[in-house]
Amino acid sequence: MAIIGIPSNHLNHPNPKHRTNYVDYTQQNYTAALREAGALPVVFPMGSPEEAAEYVNAVDAVLLIGGQDVGPLFYGEDPTPQMGETDRQRDLFELAIVAEARKQNKPLMGICRGAQLINVALGGTLIQDIDTQYTPENGNPIVKHDQFPVKWYEPTHRLDAR
Repeated sequence: MAIIGIPSNHLNHPNPKHRTNYVDYTQQNYTAALREAGALPVVFPMGSPEEAAEYVNAVDAVLLIGGQDVGPLFYGEDPTPQMGETDRQRDLFELAIVAEARKQNKPLMGICRGAQLINVALGGTLIQDIDTQYTPENGNPIVKHDQFPVKWYEPTHRLDAR
């Protein structure tokens, strides 16, 4: 049985349910899908970049999940006013996880934010806010990222991975 490591998301601000108890978590659909595929999911609590080697060493592969925006300073840009929430600690931890997975030659997969983080870790950039930066006015077609009420697992737009 393959052991798949999932770095947790990080609730980094108080909220009414958890008050000031900051929470490391992952959505159940990720762990349920891995179990259904015959794998054993192991969630990595938020850690420091120095812990990445030990975490990656303990698993067969890594799955990076969705969440906050990747901080634009990691791909050489200043934040736009429309950018969503970021988490510097999570960015640093997951960038170290990606580097270590590549060093240890472990399979690595990213979903949503995870795919974006892998892109940034490999030297790529991101569009911080599709609605304001990717428009016909600046020569690009409009792309709607979130589609509702479409089911989360149904594809809604193409990806060109040149």
